[in-house]
Amino acid sequence: MTDEVTFDAELRVVPVDPVAYRKSVQAMERELARARQSGEVTVALLRGPGFGRMALRDLTAAKRLLTEALELARAEDHPHRLVATLINLGDAYRYGGESARAEPCYEQAQRLAQERCPELIDYALQHLGKHRIDTGELDVAETLLMEALEIRREKGDPDLIASTEQTLEYCALRRDLADPSANR
Repeated sequence: MTDEVTFDAELRVVPVDPVAYRKSVQAMERELARARQSGEVTVALLRGPGFGRMALRDLTAAKRLLTEALELARAEDHPHRLVATLINLGDAYRYGGESARAEPCYEQAQRLAQERCPELIDYALQHLGKHRIDTGELDVAETLLMEALEIRREKGDPDLIASTEQTLEYCALRRDLADPSANR
């Protein structure tokens, strides 16, 4: 479903085609409902519509689904799922302007990635960096993003590299808006 989303001016996910995307999210919710009836709910079955609801800006539903996914990922003690779900939940809080609730999600994701799944550290750094941009901590954001970019360059994934470069450009734009005299 990720190729059905793009980013807005603040680098938040938005559906390319909101009508088609909503239908896709509703189909995932029907699948989740069937899984609930059979007792076969998984983290993925919760995260999919949770992410979808976040992209559609139904943040209450997104946070509910992603919190449930986080509880299940913790019970399974699956670090990859934990990191991804913590980041998704952090994003849902961040999109709603709840930076105090987003912060521990991103910090836990970063620590867990460092300790148990280093292949996801760039993902955690990227999202923590976006959070720091939103909280106005632009120097910290830039440091986190440069670290993510270095890792992503080592990985050699052009899409990940472009994503981090775009986020660094956004950070620079926010810096210019915060202090227009810095450009002179």
